[in-house]
Amino acid sequence: MHTANSIIIRAPKDAIFETAANLELWPKILPHYRYIRYLERGADRNLVVMAARRWGLPISWTSEQTIDRDRCEVRFHHLKAWTKGMDVSVVPGNAGRRPGRDRARVAFSDSVARADRRTAHQQTDSSIRSRAERCAG
Repeated sequence: MHTANSIIIRAPKDAIFETAANLELWPKILPHYRYIRYLERGADRNLVVMAARRWGLPISWTSEQTIDRDRCEVRFHHLKAWTKGMDVSVVPGNAGRRPGRDRARVAFSDSVARADRRTAHQQTDSSIRSRAERCAG
């Protein structure tokens, strides 16, 4: 299964990309995230344990984050726990409208159709948009 969300963000592509790439910000800007713990840290690849709440219940999973600055893309491959096998990518791109107004495409795929995961990604999209737009001033 492949699903994609696309939202308009009134911010430069770089602000969107940096917000998506900076995992240290996520628990501060994403209200459903509890923490992110680094298992391995690098300039373009991180292995992390991510923890959030779904329906008030604490959950966590292990994910590999790949940061591709040349392509302006942030990718996640979920390795363990309830999201195992899920791939997520955040790709800021031009919305083809007005300057300073970009579109971020968030795509995720999974072998099982799960509406709850789509809802979680919509929460993440909205929070990244809010942060990037605030940073853009």
